[in-house]
Amino acid sequence: MSQLGQCRLLMRPWLSRNVSSLQWLVLVLLQCTIVNLVLDMADAVCVPQSGCEAAYAYYRAQANETLDSVGAKFQITSDEILAANPAISTHSTIVVDQPLYIPFKCECMQDQLLHMFQYQVQRADSIERIANTVFEDLTQTSWIGTWNKLPDINFILSGDTFKIPVKCFCGDPNVSLSYGLFLTYVVVAGAGANLSRLALEFNTSEGLLMGYNPSVNWNGSTVDQYAFIPVKDKSGNYPSYSSGSKPGPDNAEEEITTAGVLAGVALGVGGALVFLSLLALCRHCVTEEQRSRQQKEHIANKLKDMEENPLCNCKTGYNGGWLSHCSGIQPHR
Repeated sequence: MSQLGQCRLLMRPWLSRNVSSLQWLVLVLLQCTIVNLVLDMADAVCVPQSGCEAAYAYYRAQANETLDSVGAKFQITSDEILAANPAISTHSTIVVDQPLYIPFKCECMQDQLLHMFQYQVQRADSIERIANTVFEDLTQTSWIGTWNKLPDINFILSGDTFKIPVKCFCGDPNVSLSYGLFLTYVVVAGAGANLSRLALEFNTSEGLLMGYNPSVNWNGSTVDQYAFIPVKDKSGNYPSYSSGSKPGPDNAEEEITTAGVLAGVALGVGGALVFLSLLALCRHCVTEEQRSRQQKEHIANKLKDMEENPLCNCKTGYNGGWLSHCSGIQPHR
């Protein structure tokens, strides 16, 4: 082997080590990216993805309100309110605190089931008044600020038109296929008997309410929580859950099952890729440790060989990378 070849041997393991590390890093990052994409596909935030045609909001009539004024606030007609509230027989003046079901379409917006009402700011309004009083906590100040991109929610102008987001729900096939129409209800603060009272008031079971509302803390509620309650339609029946593609009664369960299978497959693939990524990372760490040990032994052996070989005077060092220099054959003395 030539003198220059002997000295370059010192550099070769370091070069291969750097290339291998880069390859493993790219592999791990690629697998993590794939895992995130698969998990995002499996985690369907909107159920169903297209939302649903009908949902209700629970609203209590305020002083001096009529069906027409309530309809104007929620951009619906008084006839639509009457259809959703069969207990009200005429357009006569409604009384203060009278419960009303406000019908609207529930849509998927930015991975959330929402309906976006419109509201024109009045002279005496503030964000808190709009959220807490005008819309009776069906929305929140932070939501209004976010959806309207307000730089300062404490500064609003009379005459501005705001988007008012209200959460809604279309059902959950994992809980029951028998319910597809839901009421958005603001959970009253600090009522330990809220769950049993709501179950009695809306003629449903506590278990069903808990199944549809797993995140609600029924024993220590705040106004920031919302319960979705299954209710009957104007014909007095509970509409069944729909996947959004308007299936018939015979194939509704089949479509839901297919969606569940696809979600399960996506989760399984995601889990397998996570395992493979961890395995690759562990293998990478072990390989690097072994390579480092072999590199140290390699350098020690080569240095020892060169000390015993007077024909090559190699200088090695590290300055951002391994450097080598051969001075050539030493003259005879």
